[in-house]
Amino acid sequence: MRISTKGRYGTRAMLALASRHNVRLVRANEIADEQGISLKYLESILSALKAAGLVHSERGKNGGYRLAKAPVEIDLYSILSPLEASLDFVHCMDSYRSCKRFDVCVTRWVWAELQEATDRILKGTSLEDLLKRLADVDSNRTEGPHARARGSV
Repeated sequence: MRISTKGRYGTRAMLALASRHNVRLVRANEIADEQGISLKYLESILSALKAAGLVHSERGKNGGYRLAKAPVEIDLYSILSPLEASLDFVHCMDSYRSCKRFDVCVTRWVWAELQEATDRILKGTSLEDLLKRLADVDSNRTEGPHARARGSV
């Protein structure tokens, strides 16, 4: 599996919205500028995320975007699913119709375990988890270059 630019940018946009959750609506151009994403491309991503029920939008002078759910309720799998053509490692996992060797393939179980592990990580990582990691990164950054040497995480 390879996460596309659309998936990565979508995750970054959702994280930007999560960082302002319950504070205010966020304009698309603000996210685009902050994240270094083309506004037009970002709007297509936000449209897909809106169709998936992950974001709400309001038009007008004070309009913008906000999360449709709390950051703890939105996982990476739900963000990537509407943005990626597929989250599967191999196309043949679905059914015997996708591969003539489906019933005799000895590597299929490896691909299945890999897929299950990846899905578990994506479904088990929420925007809230990413916000906590971001806070850790920011605090390590402000502690200076020798923070790790002093025992900081």
